[in-house]
Amino acid sequence: MKVSTRKCTFTFTSHFLESPIRNANFFCRNPAVGFACKKQPSESFSYGQGLLDKIWNSKELSKTDYNDVVQEGVYNLIDGGATDPFGIATALASGAREVFCVNAIDEIAKVDVHFTSPLNRIGPLKPLDLFQPLDEKIASDRDTVELELNSAGSVKKVQFETIKVKTVKNDFFGIEAGREVTLHVFSALHKDLETFDMVSGNVESFGELGEYIEDIMMILSSDDNKVTVDKMLNALKNSQ
Repeated sequence: MKVSTRKCTFTFTSHFLESPIRNANFFCRNPAVGFACKKQPSESFSYGQGLLDKIWNSKELSKTDYNDVVQEGVYNLIDGGATDPFGIATALASGAREVFCVNAIDEIAKVDVHFTSPLNRIGPLKPLDLFQPLDEKIASDRDTVELELNSAGSVKKVQFETIKVKTVKNDFFGIEAGREVTLHVFSALHKDLETFDMVSGNVESFGELGEYIEDIMMILSSDDNKVTVDKMLNALKNSQ
């Protein structure tokens, strides 16, 4: 699952970038937030986070905890994406075979950065290497739908795509090679705002961001996009 992205610059040392898990421990930050989609809104975050914290602090997964996760629809909302691998890689490391990503920075590298490429063989970028190369077959099999924008003034593009991929061995996250994974990607792109404006906390852009979010919600609630939105919701419901 994807959420906001965390900027990453190459001023860090190679050793720093090659140890993403150690980085999280260093900053004492878990990149995931627990969410229980079947709980009441007032309990969804506290219950989900509490259950996940309990599991991670235990030596083994109990049958009771497993059943609670399934029954209450507990998800991990994980930061990471185009500029760092925490989001998708953490899901893969947990055994996921279906991953839903939200990508709001389509003008940079998007999810395609995680497909094996000569660039990813460079030391600092090795943790990004998650999937087998993006070849013609994968590209042709991508199921991509652009949503109708209607009167949304701030939105350049909104799309949803599903990609069938296979993992490559990644020692940084303990991911084995050859696992078949279904990758769902929801992408939105602003007409004017650059990624830096959206992730840097630029106060001047807050008003524009509010309009942007309002327009995206209008697009998702439009009858013109009902079929695609239902497809997205089913992917979220059935992802495992």
